[in-house]
Amino acid sequence: MKKETRKRGLQLASGILISGIALYYSIKGLDWLAVRRGFATVNLWWYLVATLLMILTVWVRAYRWTFFLKDHRHLSLYTLHKGVMIGYFGNNVLPFRLGELLRAYSTSTLTGISTPHLFSTIVLERIVDVFSFFFFLLGISLLSPLPEWAGNTRLLLALALLMILVFFAIYYRYHQRLTQFMDTKKGRLWHIIRHLHSGLCVVFDMKYRLYVLLLSLVLWAIYGAVFWTGFRMFGMELGILPAAVLLTTSSFAVSVPSVPGYVGTYHVAIVQALMMYGIEKSFAFTYAVVLHLVGFIALTLLGFIFYLQTHLSVTSVTKESETIKKLSNT
Repeated sequence: MKKETRKRGLQLASGILISGIALYYSIKGLDWLAVRRGFATVNLWWYLVATLLMILTVWVRAYRWTFFLKDHRHLSLYTLHKGVMIGYFGNNVLPFRLGELLRAYSTSTLTGISTPHLFSTIVLERIVDVFSFFFFLLGISLLSPLPEWAGNTRLLLALALLMILVFFAIYYRYHQRLTQFMDTKKGRLWHIIRHLHSGLCVVFDMKYRLYVLLLSLVLWAIYGAVFWTGFRMFGMELGILPAAVLLTTSSFAVSVPSVPGYVGTYHVAIVQALMMYGIEKSFAFTYAVVLHLVGFIALTLLGFIFYLQTHLSVTSVTKESETIKKLSNT
């Protein structure tokens, strides 16, 4: 217990430190008068459009989730939407990235499906997100001329996609043997692995595979549209490729350990990316703050409302987290 507490403390401290350093470099040398003028230029109608797009992504995620729950296709889309929204709330306000577990646990409470099964489908979602993300970026790079600093981006994206495709091809080739092997294993850890394996087998089905890929590409396109909408919000003359660059940098930034809500890491990534396009740092920082608020305010507020409706407690979610972490020892 003391070891786990110490580990949690180190995780929290490292997240605070990284966020603090990132935030420091984001605000270092800012012209605060220019920042204030930047806030005054925000077009509220475009802000509303960006907010609605972010909410739309939650519905798309919820709908895509139904394809990973093939044995529970009767589930209400609204119920899954609530679970996804609660997950966003958790990631934005709770430490230790408990949002995904909160999503699984809350959806389990609403549907009766086991938390480990739901959590395994969320892990599978993340795998699909990575594959579709590279696919989306490669498509954008082929449609838009790349700046000189992008270097061999197309080649790197193509290689990454090829490696992922080879992995899935090998997995598909041996998935029946893997099924037989997993069926001989006991324990809750193998129970989760079997669920994840079952989800991958669903993706191998041509019908579901095409739907999941299409929905994933739609998701990334909407996320990219949010950044493009941000350009319109500030009257910036930037197009699709810069929006894809911001999407890429922000996606990597939110994967770095940080405080809840990705404060600091998100902002420094957006600021540095915009500066590559000649945007003055103070204006870039204003853009980063406003775009961060677009998703943070709406998703956190709606997620919190749904969280209250499910009558969950953070303590119960934390206990479930400890249970899943101990699965490898059972």
